[in-house]
Amino acid sequence: MPRSTTRCPQKSGSTLDVLDELNCVYWIPILPGVTFRNLGELRSCWSRHGEGILANYVEQRPGTRPFALWALGELPLPPLKFEPKPHSLYVTIGTTTIYSPWHYFGSKTGPDGYYCAGESWGQFQYLRKLGVVGDAEARRAETWIDDRYYVPGRSIETYRPIAEDD
Repeated sequence: MPRSTTRCPQKSGSTLDVLDELNCVYWIPILPGVTFRNLGELRSCWSRHGEGILANYVEQRPGTRPFALWALGELPLPPLKFEPKPHSLYVTIGTTTIYSPWHYFGSKTGPDGYYCAGESWGQFQYLRKLGVVGDAEARRAETWIDDRYYVPGRSIETYRPIAEDD
């Protein structure tokens, strides 16, 4: 069955495959086994469409960055905070394995042990330290993360992870 495509807002007028875009953005493939075979394929897609993908991604998820930037080494992954388990989510492209963002940016500081906003908040804090996220985006990120993860009846102190000094 042919895969659907969307027009990517690029000057070249090239077409971006929907699954390729999703695999550039998300850390774990949307459809298991349907991803780039190697980093060369990812690099090729990102070089053609990355600018448009990144602009759209940052608009929708301020304070975070798409998978391709981490996988291609354009942003340095921090050391793993949580060791992978046999059931851990990961993606392997060629010989490179990258675990879900929670393993790098996650938090267990929430009242329920596992903190769902921790990976977005942790990635945001890490990108701020790297100087990737500016002040305007930081303000939008704080609002987006707070709005996305707010649980009625909890104060902000109980649902935002504790700031880390590393």
